[in-house]
Amino acid sequence: MTSITLPRSKTASGTAYYEVGQGEVLLLVHGVGLCLDVWAPQIDRFAASYRVIAVDMPGHGQSLELNVADNIHDYVSWLAEFIKEIGCGPVNLCGHSMGAMITMGLALSEPQLVSRAALLCAVYRRPQSAHKAVQARAAIIAEGINDIEAPLARWFDPHGSIAERQAMADCREWLTAVSITGYSSAYSAFANGDAAFASHLHQACCPMLFLTGEQDLNSTAAMAEMMGAQVPNSLVAVIRAQKHMVPLVDPSSVNQHMAAWLAMPLL
Repeated sequence: MTSITLPRSKTASGTAYYEVGQGEVLLLVHGVGLCLDVWAPQIDRFAASYRVIAVDMPGHGQSLELNVADNIHDYVSWLAEFIKEIGCGPVNLCGHSMGAMITMGLALSEPQLVSRAALLCAVYRRPQSAHKAVQARAAIIAEGINDIEAPLARWFDPHGSIAERQAMADCREWLTAVSITGYSSAYSAFANGDAAFASHLHQACCPMLFLTGEQDLNSTAAMAEMMGAQVPNSLVAVIRAQKHMVPLVDPSSVNQHMAAWLAMPLL
């Protein structure tokens, strides 16, 4: 069994996206190496009540690569332009991993585009050891080497439930399909972007959710708690016994916390 590929629309500038439902916009941004199909459990849950839009990052899925993609600011600018191009702002913005990094950046740099922000499995001020490790991974990918098994080992328990093993198979398929140049550009921005907006997080002016898995060694529970401490109008959730791909492996828990976040009153 393989993952379902959702039908895409495409903007004039080459960004692919999937849209369903009506109401307030819930915009979903995936992590590096993946594609918008990873959000299928959240789309199924929220499409009855929201206008759900899931987007392929540049160089991922069916989206074109960016002409310039040197750092995380380029991806934040891309997302701002996407929102303006399809006229869907302000949005409830939810990102996973690198998508969470982009979400933080957009919420802080263009707050008029973001009603609420959810950061799932986000990195925040990596310690030096983690910084060196992610830099090393970025260098390997820049050489054109796509080591699919390494991220899967960090993200999943290969002896987990049937659902987790299916999620692992889906992610293997997406990582295999990704453009190596798009993957490399995004991973470099991800590797160098964790501190880009960190010092401004206390300026956030929208309701925020910081969620991660208890066993996520790179987007740690401590990071989620530190971010939550910076934002008074926020929720912090740590999903027990889960790793980096918790939105895909334990969607019921994640969706419950997302529903609480979406119900938070706007300031």
